[in-house]
Amino acid sequence: MNVLSQRTITLVLRRIFIALLLISLATACSSAPTTTKPVVSVVSPLDGALYAPGERVTLRVAAVSNSNVVRIEVHSEGVLVATQDNATPSPTFSTPLIFVINQTGQVKLTVTAIDSNGRTSDPQDLTIIVGTGTILGGAFTATPPPDGGAPSHTDSGCKLSATFETDVTIPDNTLVNPGAGFVKTWRLRNTSTCTWDTGYRLAFVEGEQMSAPDSVPVTSTAPNASIDVSVPFTASTSSGTYTSTWRLRAPDGTAFGNRIYVVIRVP
Repeated sequence: MNVLSQRTITLVLRRIFIALLLISLATACSSAPTTTKPVVSVVSPLDGALYAPGERVTLRVAAVSNSNVVRIEVHSEGVLVATQDNATPSPTFSTPLIFVINQTGQVKLTVTAIDSNGRTSDPQDLTIIVGTGTILGGAFTATPPPDGGAPSHTDSGCKLSATFETDVTIPDNTLVNPGAGFVKTWRLRNTSTCTWDTGYRLAFVEGEQMSAPDSVPVTSTAPNASIDVSVPFTASTSSGTYTSTWRLRAPDGTAFGNRIYVVIRVP
């Protein structure tokens, strides 16, 4: 999945804000009053992004309104799968929305923004592909994912898998002061058939690394036991929303388990 930079998000916000400003100016010059709806844009992922079944999907979304944006919603085939309220309603709002899609095949997502007057934006559609396969004549044939959804296997025959249990520190969208250091801790359960011993690590995958190391060691963890894994970060000095994505790796480099995230907001 291609996660874009904070600079890209800023550029997207600027473009849709200019578009909304032009609409507002046109309305002001018209003798008949016109209602202006919010404008919403999906910054990432790109249309057609691939995910494993059961993997967490992160949409980076930006919205703007000549009234305040109060909420962004994501629907999958007409069913609400994620929503994010704007804690301090404002004319612009950018945020990640995180959810899980368990079905396979092509999944149509619809994103909308709602303003303080109850007006809803035109929908922004995005199609993601869950599982791997090919599209022939518009039909999708799912095949088992290479990693992420089903357990991975090591050379020793161990079936590797992991379950995310909870955020111990820094829940999603925590406010962190510019340039401040913080430690994110996730609680994971070893659902593998073997012990995570020397050489198992939690590794950075994509997003904003925020001065974190490339990986951190995981202490010995028996099957069905839980473990807390911590990573030190330093927040950006620029305001915005920042997401860092991580995943477990076996000593032979095999990646396994669903991706885990830290999502912060810098005021």
